[in-house]
Amino acid sequence: LSSETVNTKVGSFTPAKARYASHFYLQDPKYKGACYTGMWLSGKPHGHGKLVWASTAQTYEGEFRNGLYNGFGRMIFVLNASAGVAEEYKGEWKDGMMHGQGEMSYSDKQVYIGHWMHNVRHGHGVLRMGTMTSPTPSIFTGNWDNDKRSGFGVMDDIMRGEKYMGMWDNDARSGNGLIVTLDGIYNEGRFSLNKLMGQGILLCHDNTKFEGDFCGDAQVNGKGVLTMPNGDRIEGTFQGQWNEGLKINGLYFKGTGPEENSAVAFPDRAVSTHSPYYIPATKKWRSVFNECRDRLGCLGNDEPDLKKAWKSVAEDLVRAPVAKTMHQEREIIDDILKGVDLDQAKKIAKDKKKLQEYLIKAFSLPCHPLGRLLETLVDVYRATYVGMGAHSRLLPHAVEEIKSYIERVYAIIRILFPSLPNEDFVHVGDSNEADGQSEGGGLDSNTLLGPLIFPRFYPPLFTLYALHNEKNDSAYWERVLQLNKRTDLALMSYLEVKRTFWLASEETNGLVYEADLTDWKHTHYYGKAVDAFQQISTKFSPMEKISVLKETFHRIHKEVQDFWKGEEKIVSLDDLFPVFQFVVIRSRVHHLGSEIDFIEDLMEAKYRAGEQGHMFTTLKACYYQILNEN
Repeated sequence: LSSETVNTKVGSFTPAKARYASHFYLQDPKYKGACYTGMWLSGKPHGHGKLVWASTAQTYEGEFRNGLYNGFGRMIFVLNASAGVAEEYKGEWKDGMMHGQGEMSYSDKQVYIGHWMHNVRHGHGVLRMGTMTSPTPSIFTGNWDNDKRSGFGVMDDIMRGEKYMGMWDNDARSGNGLIVTLDGIYNEGRFSLNKLMGQGILLCHDNTKFEGDFCGDAQVNGKGVLTMPNGDRIEGTFQGQWNEGLKINGLYFKGTGPEENSAVAFPDRAVSTHSPYYIPATKKWRSVFNECRDRLGCLGNDEPDLKKAWKSVAEDLVRAPVAKTMHQEREIIDDILKGVDLDQAKKIAKDKKKLQEYLIKAFSLPCHPLGRLLETLVDVYRATYVGMGAHSRLLPHAVEEIKSYIERVYAIIRILFPSLPNEDFVHVGDSNEADGQSEGGGLDSNTLLGPLIFPRFYPPLFTLYALHNEKNDSAYWERVLQLNKRTDLALMSYLEVKRTFWLASEETNGLVYEADLTDWKHTHYYGKAVDAFQQISTKFSPMEKISVLKETFHRIHKEVQDFWKGEEKIVSLDDLFPVFQFVVIRSRVHHLGSEIDFIEDLMEAKYRAGEQGHMFTTLKACYYQILNEN
């Protein structure tokens, strides 16, 4: 408020334009019967204030603008004063209506946290229905349109032990979707009026597969094909509820032999991006990204405005409530506000290190549009893939979603830093240029955001990899434990490591099994390389894991050089394969198959060629040789 709005003249009976006062409304149609206490401007509530209706005890406390609720406020809606039935809303208001982010606690114990528009749920939101002790506890996370569930959403039905991930329309499951259950069933197809209708696919935990007509969730009715884990199949008509017995009229076909086993016939990724019922990752959580664009001043399909975007960031940071902000967060906010300058932003965009430093700060603040975006994405990812969503067949969906996040978050960041390369237009250079970038010189979405984003999503994502590779990793681990019972020199002899790379004195020749018995439980040879490779499990992005692999080979090379006092003994990486195998075995990385798949799926194309690509291929060959050796 300006100084002109305050009447400072002593003895004046003229009320100040801005003042603190109380007033009881008698005639006002909106506030009739309420008492207002708070700030005023030009005869209207403006600033912080409190409204109380004496007859019902209905209360609003928060910000006003020109006589209307505007800003952050808390409203208690009294539905039945005598029975004490009320609902409470805490959140943002605009022009007297619930508008923006807010939380509503309903009288029936439901709680909605999400976006509002014109007093109704609209945009991204989470609805918690019931409690853990109530008959029907469930959680919906997804998009709302005019107070109804619409678009992509996830319904976690805790009592029934199932989770639905798919499209909604008019508050009902409608369109492509899938259901996973606690007992391992994966059921996907097209839904109509909350039911799976028509063609669909059902897969069991033992890889039994049914593909055909459905008339409800896990309820078959019509033509279909039932395939057993051993490859045997039945074609015909089916009727009944899965797990409760099926009526079958059809023909039985014998599988071609034992080679048609479940691992080959039905890999966990059999239902993936090639399925006709697959929902592209770009169709998921659109409202989350749209709301972030809105926060940056890009309403609807408006073109980004750099000045407006940075102004919006500054306003969000300034509005952050001091009481709810930790001291460390307040320091970060003040630091960012100092740099909210267009010229400064242009300088930051040209320096990868400074840009990543800025993004680390922004992502750590819930009051920053980028921080709120990433926090919401972590929440929806966990809502989808944790608990009943920790299902191995969901791995392809989870991987594609992560890739989509990086691309779409990068597009949002370009609103603030438009000089960053536009990945919508890909420049295809020659192979030499690609090789030059392989060392990390080029700046793209993965290089910039991978190290910042992957750690946030790593726990649920890697859990899916561990489930997907459970059988292979278990067999691999058993084999590694057996091999580690050997002494260092005995193990190198078994792996046929060249005598040159034993890094042991000539006196040990012929004493392979006795030379290191005194210290066989502790790795004596290539210890630094083993220490380096063990770090692969502590890194959370594919690029960092590739760096660990590179460091491991560097340590091996250095230990060989140091032992032979600089004399060149390594002709190619192939010479080091048995040595690397020794290091991998001694490193005892439990879920190595999962680590390999994680890198394979998510590493950038530029890392697949050249020296780093060769190293990764060596790691894969090493894993599969250990796994399959008798």
